[in-house]
Amino acid sequence: MSDIVIDEVQRLEEKASKLSTRVEALEKAKLAIEAERDARKRALKALMDECKKELGIDPNDLEDEIKKSKEVLSVKLQIIERDVEVAEKVLIPMLAEIEKG
Repeated sequence: MSDIVIDEVQRLEEKASKLSTRVEALEKAKLAIEAERDARKRALKALMDECKKELGIDPNDLEDEIKKSKEVLSVKLQIIERDVEVAEKVLIPMLAEIEKG
């Protein structure tokens, strides 16, 4: 009977040892993942800061930035369209007069 108990204890000790090894491996993996996450966070922050500094764009407000850019483009296109229409009103009659001779 004591051999059975001794075998059972040994089996449990082996299982505990294997589980302990697995826990250690998981802890190392967790540390590696956290280190990579932190490195990526720093890289993202640096990229966002670069966008703010060099481009004058806040990546957190991209939708607003896009909306503002569309509005500015629309206004500029309206100004160009108006200028073209004015130029056409002036130049087309002049061109017609020249063609008549």
